[in-house]
Amino acid sequence: MKLKTLTLAMTAALGVAATVNAADETKIRFDGFPDFDSSLKVLLPDFEKETGIKVDYLMNNHGDHHTKLTTNLATGSGAGDVIVVDVEKIGPFVASGGLVNLSENYGADKYAESFAPYAWAQGKGADGDVYGMPVDLGPGVMYYRTDIFEKAGIDVN
Repeated sequence: MKLKTLTLAMTAALGVAATVNAADETKIRFDGFPDFDSSLKVLLPDFEKETGIKVDYLMNNHGDHHTKLTTNLATGSGAGDVIVVDVEKIGPFVASGGLVNLSENYGADKYAESFAPYAWAQGKGADGDVYGMPVDLGPGVMYYRTDIFEKAGIDVN
């Protein structure tokens, strides 16, 4: 994860954080899980220095993260200002009204060129608007046994 990516993702999501007086320190809470620990330990000091925004990082274990987030969104309290969401969870959270439309509210579409197209598409809702900003690129690979496909009459070429 690059600082630019983290900066874009967090900046685009800052609108959900409370507005504070310029004299006050701006703080946001970033909710994530252990996959992001080592990256954030390296990147957050630079992000905080560059933006002047203090980030409190709340790490949940991966198994509890989305369960807690579902509860927080349903009750309308307890969720962080910026939240890591696994891609398969974006649709249900958008459908429940739990995620802010970043296209309408913050012009997030202007960042599309900064990301790989398939990663950018994963943060969109069914309406085509952006609800999540990519933070990483996971490899998407499928392996298959050509002998089994051929035996089933499936052309592997």
